[in-house]
Amino acid sequence: LCRVFISNYQFEKDQRLIDKTSTYYLAKTKEIMIDVQIPDEIIHCQWYSYDEALKAITFQNDKNILKQAFDKIKTLIR
Repeated sequence: LCRVFISNYQFEKDQRLIDKTSTYYLAKTKEIMIDVQIPDEIIHCQWYSYDEALKAITFQNDKNILKQAFDKIKTLIR
């Protein structure tokens, strides 16, 4: 388990500005099944290849996080 990036952002909900922090980790799993533990926060969950994920991600900040994670993985497997 390795922390990759912390993202701080804001969004509006019910006419209130919400501050949110998301922490991203790299982890290894042997399971292919995905068990969503917070279903009201996660709309869709799926495994992607790196290239598929880059195409599927909407926000540039999230693409940057994925790129940082991929770079970290490359340093770990050398």
